[in-house]
Amino acid sequence: MEEEETDSEESCREDGNGDADDVATNDATKREEDGDNEETNAEEGKQSGDSESSASPEELRNLASSCCSDGAALLRKGELQEAVRKLTRGQALLERTEPASVLDVEQKIFAALQADIAGNLGICYRRLKDFGPAVDQLKLALQHHEVRLRDCDKVDVADLRTLVAAHLNLASCHMECEAADAALQHAATAANMSGQVLTANREASGDVPAGPAENDFAMLAVSFHKVAEAHEALKEWGKAIFAHTQAREVVHRSLGPAHPLTQSLARCRPHLSRPSTGNRQNEFLDVYAASIGRSTGCPLLRPNKGQKVLPSIPQGARGKPFVRTTEALGFELVGYQMNATCFPSWPPTNASNEEQEWYAMARARRHEAPPLPKLAIKQEPVVDNFPVIPPPSRGALSRRSRRS
Repeated sequence: MEEEETDSEESCREDGNGDADDVATNDATKREEDGDNEETNAEEGKQSGDSESSASPEELRNLASSCCSDGAALLRKGELQEAVRKLTRGQALLERTEPASVLDVEQKIFAALQADIAGNLGICYRRLKDFGPAVDQLKLALQHHEVRLRDCDKVDVADLRTLVAAHLNLASCHMECEAADAALQHAATAANMSGQVLTANREASGDVPAGPAENDFAMLAVSFHKVAEAHEALKEWGKAIFAHTQAREVVHRSLGPAHPLTQSLARCRPHLSRPSTGNRQNEFLDVYAASIGRSTGCPLLRPNKGQKVLPSIPQGARGKPFVRTTEALGFELVGYQMNATCFPSWPPTNASNEEQEWYAMARARRHEAPPLPKLAIKQEPVVDNFPVIPPPSRGALSRRSRRS
């Protein structure tokens, strides 16, 4: 085998000069073939357009259904652009036709086809990160589903699952668009309908759920997870934690701890911006300073915001411990002076007009105030010295005990 590979490599090296000519010839041939293919596709498109213009409404619906199936297959393969082209063509075909009869069955089938095409088209746009058309198409699909189920006495379980999927797709798309309010609305609706699916299954077959109940529990858990993400985006931390807990409880009890969805949700933690102890202390100080500012009329002074709360104390004024006299210290302590710039302006700048008038009147009549007595100026209050009653002696205590 190795000898054959070596011979082929040597023959390739010998024919290297002729390969360039072959490549050029192949490129020219390929261009001609591509041109022929484009002309053929144009002719086929023209023929299909002519055939569609002369087709009956039933044939148009069949073509649209075929486009829907082809588009869904391309979507599963990941060929999004081709899927969009197919689904857009199917949607255009449906716009040119109406239900063949006035029967409710025909109208429901037609609405279901419209909903399928719009839903698949919305998913394609969402994966292409084109969120505007994605939201429009997903909303259109939901409207078609609601029209289809409008006159039903009782909605089937399969139809409920379809509605849950439609609401979940819209919730996911709104979350990627950063529209948390709309995402919360659709996610909550999906969670409510998922509960109805489980209830309908139990009513249909007694105490044991019918059908593939794992998918129903998974849809309920995903709905709770979307609700939690929406609350988290709205900074509603308590509701977000509660919804995350609901999602994990659902998958843990129904699917078991080894299920991939259970493990995936267990790794999800709500990104809560819990304030640290330092942040809480700063918030408390801000609130405390603001309350003092409101009560005194002084402007709010915050540290670390470019403002000084207190004047800086000179280095020489700090002194040494247990040194009280200038003689023992060897130098004179330098104090600091608090001039008018250290205090807020008075009256306060944020005072109302009425308060300003009161301040002006008090300033004008300050000279009418009676002078303080001379002895009361710059004097501390004097406390009278009361005589201290000595404690009784032991002899007095012993005499009192004998008398008693």
